[in-house]
Amino acid sequence: METLFERLADYVSRSDPQWRRTIRGASSEDLARLTQMSGLQDLGRQYPPSYLIYAQHLGQDDGGLIAPPLSHRSIDWLLGLYEEAEQFEYDEMSPEAPLVGSFETGDQLSLDFRDGSSGEPAVYVTSYGEFISFYAESWEKLLFQHASLRAQRRQFPVTLSFSASQAGLRSALGSRGGSAAEVLSQLAEQEGLMPAWFNDRAHFCAAASDVQVWTKLPEEGGIVIVASGAARERVDGMAQRLAAQLGAEPTR
Repeated sequence: METLFERLADYVSRSDPQWRRTIRGASSEDLARLTQMSGLQDLGRQYPPSYLIYAQHLGQDDGGLIAPPLSHRSIDWLLGLYEEAEQFEYDEMSPEAPLVGSFETGDQLSLDFRDGSSGEPAVYVTSYGEFISFYAESWEKLLFQHASLRAQRRQFPVTLSFSASQAGLRSALGSRGGSAAEVLSQLAEQEGLMPAWFNDRAHFCAAASDVQVWTKLPEEGGIVIVASGAARERVDGMAQRLAAQLGAEPTR
């Protein structure tokens, strides 16, 4: 059975054959130290298998797999943040929200261990232990969501990006009813796109051989759409329908 890393590496390498040469994993000692400093060890818990596999192979440098605005994610950076919290006795760091990254805005990305279940925890945007918004259903899905966006930008010559505010999306949906996810699913079916297995309530990705759509549906509202394809006419037509039905405007 293929491991998570083998599946991920195969997926990424299709559009970037040199990617494996750019990655660098973390040591088992650093991973054990991270588990201890995060407080998970005191809870009798561990980082989930998907994150441990990521850290073992990509924990110091993931070769640009995870895109901005999620900027800091190396094990060295995470350890440094926990060391700073320990030094200055910050009490906001929660073992129920172990860190896995940080955004350019200063917010963090954490796993959600609040319910005590043994399954793969969801991923949330946090601010020093306070849960702010849902980000991904699991770390495994997050990896493939970022890999999908990276691959479509590399694979296809034409890429268009759109976004809509919460008010714009609400206005566009108000006249037709339904949700953004339902609109996206219907459009994917009409365009002959296959929805990705790693979709969740914050992401909708779908692809065909000549076109691909990546969509972010932030919990706080609004939408971000990236459409890529082999032919300008195909991408333009699909992007225009998405924009009209979801109130999105070109971002570049």
